[in-house]
Amino acid sequence: MIKRIMATALLSTALMVTPVHAQEEWNHPMPKQWYIKLAQCETGNNTQHRTRSYVSAFGIYRGTWDNWNHTPASKAHLLTFAQQARAVDRIAYKGHTENGRYRWPVGLYGWGAIKNNCNGLNDDLCKSKHPSVIKIRRCNKR
Repeated sequence: MIKRIMATALLSTALMVTPVHAQEEWNHPMPKQWYIKLAQCETGNNTQHRTRSYVSAFGIYRGTWDNWNHTPASKAHLLTFAQQARAVDRIAYKGHTENGRYRWPVGLYGWGAIKNNCNGLNDDLCKSKHPSVIKIRRCNKR
């Protein structure tokens, strides 16, 4: 009897499935690992990062954050990693419209970590096949 209960408990534990909402959808031009490397280079991957000048795991200047996001810089630390990565996408690739005014994307090379190829970030950009990335990347012709 005890063996049957143990087997049932073990089987039910093995069959548990993580709810779909527990995992954030990843719909960005670069793979999640690339954004993690960027965040690691900029802030040690600290999504709570906030100083007088910079916010988010990606170390975005507060004025830049406010120009490309609906969420003010003072609340950036409350957003998930994927939501903070969306800010990177707006700044770099997509642009942002707020109150009828469009902000053009400015590219990725304001991040020193990318300019200096920290953790191979620029190398990864140069390998990307995503049209948004191809349009703005800077690769050395060898």
